[in-house]
Order: sequence, then structure tokens, then C-alpha cells
Amino acid sequence: MKLLRVCVFAVLLGACLVSCDTLKIVDVTLDITGNQVSAFTGYYWTTGTDTVAISGTVPKSYTFQARKSLDIVAAEIVRVGAGQLTAKIVSEGITRASDSTSDIVGTVTLEWVVK
Repeated sequence: MKLLRVCVFAVLLGACLVSCDTLKIVDVTLDITGNQVSAFTGYYWTTGTDTVAISGTVPKSYTFQARKSLDIVAAEIVRVGAGQLTAKIVSEGITRASDSTSDIVGTVTLEWVVK
């Protein structure tokens, strides 16, 4: 009887952990858009991963994963040139953070706490 109770407890605990948001992974996309002449450099990271260096010209997208209720997603992008650069963090079809710059040397900083 004691073994049956332990087995039932283990099954219920497992079901609870599987349904728990802290174990869920969400896809996150960093979208960088702007004038075609805009070149950028920078990085993005989550608390669960290392910093990823990025550079290129717009438009550009980077998709990665974050843990729900555990991670913070952040990005910093520096652009040199004329025109405008916009960066957005998008997850589950919703823009979670957005910023833009039209400075000749401009920085865009984004942060989102995954919930």
C-alpha cells in the first residue's frame, strides 16, 4: 500500500511539473528593421544562455528560445549611418519590447522579462 501511495505521488508531482510554466520554452525573435543603408552590430542574450554577437545590415531576424518565468531577454544594438533602425523582441506573436533610433550613431536597448 505504501508503494502505491509513493507511485501515485510521483505521478501527480510529474504531472504538476509538466504543466508548470517554469518548464515551458518559448520561441523569441529579435527583429531588426530600418533603412537598407543601416548597418549594425551588437548582441542579444537570455539569462539561460551566453551572449550572442550579431552584426549585419537590415532587415535581419534572430530566433532563439527562453524559459518561461525564469529568463530575461535583452539586446543592445548599435547603428552607424543615416536613416532609422528599429528593433523588436517578439514572442507568441506579441511585441514584447521595441525601440528605435535615427541618430547618426545610435543605440537601441531592449529588455523583456519572460512570463
